[in-house]
Amino acid sequence: FFGTIPSSITNASKLTVLELGGNTFSGFIPNTIGNLRNHEWLNLANNSLTSSTSKLSFLSSLANCKKLRNINLIGNPLDGFLPSSIGNLSMSLKTLIIANCSIIGNIRRAIGNLSNLLALTLEGNKLTGPIPITFGRLQKLQGLDLAFNKLVGSFPDELCHLARLAEFVILGNKPSGSIPSCLSNLTSLRSLYLGSNSLKDILFFDFSSNFLVGPLSLDIGNLKVLVRINLSKNNLSGDIPATIVGLKDLQFMDLAYNRSEGPIPELFGDLTSLEVLNLSKNKISGPIPTSMEKLVYLRELNLSFNKLEGEIPSGGIFTSFIAESFMGNELLCGLPNLQVQPCKVSKPRTEHKSRKKILLIVIVFPLSIALTIAITLPLKSKLIECGKTCTVLSNDSVLLSQATLRRFSYSELLQATDNFAETT
Repeated sequence: FFGTIPSSITNASKLTVLELGGNTFSGFIPNTIGNLRNHEWLNLANNSLTSSTSKLSFLSSLANCKKLRNINLIGNPLDGFLPSSIGNLSMSLKTLIIANCSIIGNIRRAIGNLSNLLALTLEGNKLTGPIPITFGRLQKLQGLDLAFNKLVGSFPDELCHLARLAEFVILGNKPSGSIPSCLSNLTSLRSLYLGSNSLKDILFFDFSSNFLVGPLSLDIGNLKVLVRINLSKNNLSGDIPATIVGLKDLQFMDLAYNRSEGPIPELFGDLTSLEVLNLSKNKISGPIPTSMEKLVYLRELNLSFNKLEGEIPSGGIFTSFIAESFMGNELLCGLPNLQVQPCKVSKPRTEHKSRKKILLIVIVFPLSIALTIAITLPLKSKLIECGKTCTVLSNDSVLLSQATLRRFSYSELLQATDNFAETT
């Protein structure tokens, strides 16, 4: 359908459901819509509707609908402010969706009056200012979506009162400060979206004992001033990101009781401020980096019940840790006081050389002898045959030479040599 919504529709006094979503209606939402006193369900989503005033006067008129349980205005260019009268809407209201509507200004504190609200969605607007502390009064709230606005300021501690909150979406804003550690007490929380925010000044990050899944984000290395991180007792998996070694001020890290795997980052020793480290009850494998010997302030270490292997470093702070720090890693080895298997000592090179010599004597020498015999025996037989032939030839040569020789007398020798003169 297209065109405007006729104001006469508000004369249907017994109307309980008005479902006009997903059309191309335009023009103003009638200010007389509040005349539908029995109205329970209003869906005007995804049209091109606007308000006759910047204060969204039609919302004020809806305060007359005391049975109203659902309002969905998503995707309409309302271009206005949330009126303070929004807090006068029906106490029966369960769902309020005003998303992607170009709403400007602050979130009204009066929304905290809607005590039976289950879902509040204000994403994709141009809202500014802080998150109202009055949200803490929405005790039944299960979903809170404030994504992609321009909200600033810190997270109010009052959010920790939302005991039934299952999903909290605040990504795409500009909050600052720290996340309240008491959020870890929200046992119903299943989804938390904090992406694309300015949370670089977080000091404490505690989401222990929840149901967080997936790997630890690489972006954790951007939280440069982080002092304490506790993500224990979740369902985290994947490798510990190497970017975590950039947290030079980190003093406390607890990732116990997860499903993290892969090695401990080699440069873990760069976390020079670390005092407490607990990586127990995971699936972490590989060796314990020797760089961790540099963690001079580390006083508590628990690497138990993983899949670590190799030699436990024995220098630096490792001299003060006991067996409980390493138990449950069957492939670790080290000193006897750590109650792990002794490391295999590599045998000296001299013994290795002597083995080589023995192998040479036992294998190579007999082969050399056999090869020599195989070569010399044929040569010897050849030489014997040659010897006989050569002897016959030499005897004949002697007889021939003796037949041609001439004898000279002593006097002839004297005359020929001039009495054996030296000059001759």
